[in-house]
Amino acid sequence: MNLDTAQTGLSLLEKGEDFAWVTILDTVGSSPRHAGAMMLVKADGSIAGTIGGGPLEATAIQRALAVLGSGGFYTEWFDAAQLGMLCGGGGSLL
Repeated sequence: MNLDTAQTGLSLLEKGEDFAWVTILDTVGSSPRHAGAMMLVKADGSIAGTIGGGPLEATAIQRALAVLGSGGFYTEWFDAAQLGMLCGGGGSLL
């Protein structure tokens, strides 16, 4: 995890602001980032960190905003080819 992303998360916690962590749990084949890559999604849709950009990251931001503030979590398998990404691998997000 990027130290800047962690510091952003700590700052938001101290301010009592809602945010969601998105983490790549595992990967199969070629993927934009490795397992353990994280990004933080703020309530306004802005992010800190990255899980690789492109359609995967855009989809992950939408999912994070949908569960933000619920106190819950969401997991999803992604197929990079189905998202139109050239890397062609896959993996799971939390």
